[in-house]
Amino acid sequence: MNATEKSDPLVSILIPCYNSERTVAEAIDSALAQTYPNVEVIVVDDGSTDDSTEVLASYGDRIRWKSIANSGACTARNEALKMATGTFIQFLDADDLLMPEKIERQLPLLLDGDLDLVFCRGMIFGDGRPEHPKKDPTETPNGKDPFIYCLYHGLSTPGPLHRRCLLDQIGGFRRGIPFAQELDLHLRLCAAGAKIEFKDELLYAARHHPNEARISQSARPAGAFLRILLELTDELMRRPYYKMTQQRCRALASFIAQHGIYAYRSGAKSIPARAFHFAQKLDPDFSVEERPWYRTAARGIGYMNMERFLATARGVRDRVYLSN
Repeated sequence: MNATEKSDPLVSILIPCYNSERTVAEAIDSALAQTYPNVEVIVVDDGSTDDSTEVLASYGDRIRWKSIANSGACTARNEALKMATGTFIQFLDADDLLMPEKIERQLPLLLDGDLDLVFCRGMIFGDGRPEHPKKDPTETPNGKDPFIYCLYHGLSTPGPLHRRCLLDQIGGFRRGIPFAQELDLHLRLCAAGAKIEFKDELLYAARHHPNEARISQSARPAGAFLRILLELTDELMRRPYYKMTQQRCRALASFIAQHGIYAYRSGAKSIPARAFHFAQKLDPDFSVEERPWYRTAARGIGYMNMERFLATARGVRDRVYLSN
C-alpha cells in the first residue's frame, strides 16, 4: 500500500448499465469528477442492445468495464463488486449522478469510526420541474436499531457509501430480484451487523424519466413485493451471520402482515395467507397499522378470515349502493 492509499483509501464507484447510451456518460462523468482524489470507476454492461458499449469504450483507461449476458442489475452490480479493488464502495445507477463532493463529504465518517454505511439525501431531476429534493429519510438512525430503521426508511442506491467488508460477507445484492433491490440489500447488511449513519446533505441526483426499462416503471402484479419480502425473510432466518433479534422479528412480522393486507386488497389471492403465516411464525405478538377494532378482531378470527369478511362486506355494500 502506497502513501496515497494510506491517507486516501481507494473508493470504487460501481455502475450497472443496460441500454443506457443516453445517460451513462453523465453518470460516469459525475463519478470521475469527484473531488476526492482516489477513486476507480467500474461499469458492467448487462447485455445492452443499444450503443452503450461504444460509450463505455470511448473512456479508454479512465474507467474499467466489461460486458456480460443480460442477467439483471443485481448480477451486474455483483460483477462490478468482484472487479473492484477499493476498500469502500459507492453504487451508482447509469441514469443517476453523484455530486462532485459526495465521496469527500461522506468518507471521513467511515474513516473516523466503526461505521459500515453512511447515507445522505438526494435531488430529483428530469421530471419537467426544477431540480428538487427527493423524499429520502431525514430522520437520524442514532439510537435506533439499524435493521428496523431501514425497514421503514428505505435507502436509495446512490445515497450510501459502504465499507466493503460486509458487502462481501453477505454476497452483495441478492440475484434475481426485479425491484426493491436496495431494501433487500440494506436489510441484510443491517441484519449482519452494519452500523449506519446519516449525512444530512444533498449529495446525489436521481433522474426521473418515463422509461419502461427502469425497474421503478415496470408493472408489478399484486403481491410481487410481498414475495420478495418472504424470500428475504427465509434468507434472514437461514443464514447464521444474520442476527434476527426478537425486536427485529416482531418489526419484520408487522411489516410483512401489513403488506399482506395491502396485497389482498390489491387482488392477490394466495400469497397474503402465506404472509400472515410467516408473520405469526416470526412473532405471534406482531401488530399492524390498522384501526384497533380491526386488530382485535383479526387476532380472534385470523387476518386472512378478517380480510375475506371485509371483502364480502364491501361487496354487499357496493351491491346495495348500486341497487338504490
